[in-house]
Amino acid sequence: RLLHAAGAVTQRQVHRNERDAAAAGKASFAWAWALDERPEERERGVTVDVAQAHLDTGRTAVTLLDAPGHRDFVPNAIAGAAQADAA
Repeated sequence: RLLHAAGAVTQRQVHRNERDAAAAGKASFAWAWALDERPEERERGVTVDVAQAHLDTGRTAVTLLDAPGHRDFVPNAIAGAAQADAA
């Protein structure tokens, strides 16, 4: 929702994700699908790879990292955490 509020995710993308998530029987995942774009992530319902999203507040440039939390993808999570300035 932060990405949408900051304009990094458009209303069109939000509607598309809501429609696609509902069609897949995963309506509650609509916001997660803003960054989980890989078919494997959407099918399994878990983040597999580190995704990045950029937004500018006008004062600060922010890069958000969405790292996996599932135990099968710990190496990917570590790679994502290693890129972060703050958590």
